[in-house]
Amino acid sequence: MKIPEIIQNASEFGLKINKLDDLDEEILDDMHQSVLEYKEKRHSLHTIDYLW
Repeated sequence: MKIPEIIQNASEFGLKINKLDDLDEEILDDMHQSVLEYKEKRHSLHTIDYLW
């Protein structure tokens, strides 16, 4: 399951994510991909902070 990995990646740049147990796999996959993309592009001036 990707829940621990999502929480770990998000916590590296100050986001707190919880209550992921109720989400289905598709939503978790989308969230995981979003967190990874945010992690890569968070210092870009052209990146919109869509996780807030």
